[in-house]
Amino acid sequence: MAAVRRQQLVEGLHSSDSATRLQSLRGIKNCVIGNKRQKLQYIQLGAVQLVVGVLASPAADAAQLVQAAAALGSFAANDEGLQVVLQHGGIPHLLRVLQNSEDSKVVEAAARALKAVCRSPAAPTCEILTASGVLLRLVSLLDSSTSNVADCAAAVLACYCQGPEEQGAVAAAGAVAPLVALLSSPQRAKQEAALEALAALSRGNADTSAAMLQDGSVVSSLLRAIKQGGTPHTRFVAAVCLANLSRNLPVWHTEHSQQDLQQAVLPVLVRLLGEAELAEDVPGALCQLVEHSVELQQAAADADAIVKLAAILREPPRPARLVEGALRCLATLCANREEHRRQLVDAKVLPQVAAALSDTRPSTRAAACMCMRSLSRSTKLLRGHLGDVEVAAPLLALAADPDAEVALQAVGTLANMAVDFSAVKEQLLAHDGVARFAALADSMQPQLRLHGVWGLSSVAYMATPEVKQSIAQQLPWSSVVVLLEDPEPEVREKAMLLLRNMLYNAEHNIQAVLNWSCNTLLEAVRDVLERSRGQAGLKQHAMYVVVNMASSTAAHKAAVMQSGWPALLVEQLSDGDERVREAAVWAIINLTWSRDGDAEETAARVQQLRLLGVEEQLKRLEHDECVSVKERATTALEQLRAVAAADDEMEAV
Repeated sequence: MAAVRRQQLVEGLHSSDSATRLQSLRGIKNCVIGNKRQKLQYIQLGAVQLVVGVLASPAADAAQLVQAAAALGSFAANDEGLQVVLQHGGIPHLLRVLQNSEDSKVVEAAARALKAVCRSPAAPTCEILTASGVLLRLVSLLDSSTSNVADCAAAVLACYCQGPEEQGAVAAAGAVAPLVALLSSPQRAKQEAALEALAALSRGNADTSAAMLQDGSVVSSLLRAIKQGGTPHTRFVAAVCLANLSRNLPVWHTEHSQQDLQQAVLPVLVRLLGEAELAEDVPGALCQLVEHSVELQQAAADADAIVKLAAILREPPRPARLVEGALRCLATLCANREEHRRQLVDAKVLPQVAAALSDTRPSTRAAACMCMRSLSRSTKLLRGHLGDVEVAAPLLALAADPDAEVALQAVGTLANMAVDFSAVKEQLLAHDGVARFAALADSMQPQLRLHGVWGLSSVAYMATPEVKQSIAQQLPWSSVVVLLEDPEPEVREKAMLLLRNMLYNAEHNIQAVLNWSCNTLLEAVRDVLERSRGQAGLKQHAMYVVVNMASSTAAHKAAVMQSGWPALLVEQLSDGDERVREAAVWAIINLTWSRDGDAEETAARVQQLRLLGVEEQLKRLEHDECVSVKERATTALEQLRAVAAADDEMEAV
């Protein structure tokens, strides 16, 4: 019976009788609104094409246009219906009706339909609204007194503001003033639609934000809305709008500071974390507000934001977008302060964070990695609570994730976890972490390559000879040379740090590295240093390679002296970076320190260094502005003079 009725309604659209067509349009509209199954059935019967035909017909009266526009909007509210509407050219006819009709009911129906179209994620909104005169018509409708026309127009403009070009076009069409005026409307729907449009218009755009601030009432209206807004949604959108403006305040706007606006927004967003209707939106907005301010992060933590976000993770089932937002916000709040990480651990959600590493959605996996990465910056947590959950294996698996953001966040987290002696580091090594880092160090992607070599340098720090041997086995010396010549400065720096850490702590480590490099280590490091003017971090690590070599046996000291390094060391004593100067002095101290009865060899090294002017440079450094450099320089001079005096005594004898 229902199928017969549907067929009759569709056939009625072919009728030459105006009343019959109107009745069919109204019947179809009533059937498809809110009923996906019925929509599909009418689509299969060809109803969309016939409805579009009514909109296109010059003979259609106002009543038919109202019903046709409403039906078209309903069909377009889901992806399949939208595609059929686009296929049959329904949008241009809808826009023509919106622009040309003088009937308020027709305009309202067309505006509602256009709102439904543009709110579909699959809609080519920017393409639709670039048609001639459409933006100007929508802006003119912001002043309409007809029912929902103004808020529908504002909603469409909000959908259109997807980038700087579209935002600029809306502002140029004159939308700012009428949108700000709508903030004072007694109708809540108009206020909220205007807020949505202003938030979209000001998002990441200094020019449109400045245009909004030209209206002296906009900030006071938004401040009033976040405090007195009738619904949580109103307060939330007003808060987002204020946050947008705070990030783009023009120089001439002196009435409010960025800090004033952000501190007004922060408590509102934290309170809204518990609102069910906004649950998926608030964590992301809070994250964006605090991500660049340690002070705001502290204020959010003081307002129990971490506790509230952790509660979200503890209460399944949770929408995917909510989990992702909570994890990203927690990652930001825990990135800089130990006490914030402690709050998160005390909330007992580490198992939930670890479980999210295996989520089916890449964005959630990336957010979980970010949260773990923030936690992994804490030595205390690495040695304690993080070791109580299995994180190394899933993170190592994610290092090969097909999603680039997931892989990058996972590798960054692993690099942090590898730096300290802990249960987490033991997990990492037990799951072939060295092999994974070595593979990443050979990646074509610079960031993955950086974190791969960074991870190896972290693993090598204070590692056992067996672990260092594993690194040498997994990473051929030829690959190290390539990393030292990498086009990315950070990669070169971490490769040098790897060598520094490989050499640290014992003579057998030094000999193992020399064997690994086929005795080309010092030459390779020297060549990199000579090409790396101005890269202080790399120079510092290069100097400590020599410091570590010079701390060893007489044979290793001799290798330094015979490799062209003495002149470079003296040169680095004048470097503009105090870290480099201090490392160079340490190298001089180690080279002039006598051990194992090598007094004669030490005297020869001192003589060679004095001929290069080292004594004069060290005397100058006794007045260095850096206390550590001054103290080290004094020690080095004392050693030089003691060796020289002992040598003079030997000659006298």
